Amino acid sequence: MKTFIEKNLMVGEKIIHRTKIHKISFLPSVLWLGISILLLIISDGGALLISSGVVLLIVSICWIIRSIVAYKTSEYGITNKRVIIKEGFIRRRVLEILFLKVESVRVDQGVIARLLSYGNIIISGSGGTEGRFRKVSKPLDFHIVLSQQMLYANKYRGQDESK
Repeated sequence: MKTFIEKNLMVGEKIIHRTKIHKISFLPSVLWLGISILLLIISDGGALLISSGVVLLIVSICWIIRSIVAYKTSEYGITNKRVIIKEGFIRRRVLEILFLKVESVRVDQGVIARLLSYGNIIISGSGGTEGRFRKVSKPLDFHIVLSQQMLYANKYRGQDESK
């Protein structure tokens, strides 16, 4: 089954780099699941603890499902012509920018994010287009490949215009 990026390639376009949301995005929902299970274990028949544990269990399962859907349906790709990013399933968010229209690429990472190799990518395009993408796996690799492709596109753009 083809991915969104594969389905939307232009003629002569090839995928050079891909990444996904980092698995750290599951951490909050898994922690809440653990807390809810702990509440149910220590409840000792107390109605308030049992009902709190059940409600928290239901909410945390919903969060886990949401995290799985986000993980499975998000794609971050760089082709030989543009950057293509798609997030979401029902509420879809897509960013497609040709390299010549990308003005800047920024990676935000804290200490823990650097250690675990995830971070946020912010891409600014001409005309005020901006895409912010959170908890992307290996964002520095994505940034390096995108920067290389932008340099390559700009190098050959100047040669094409001079002909």
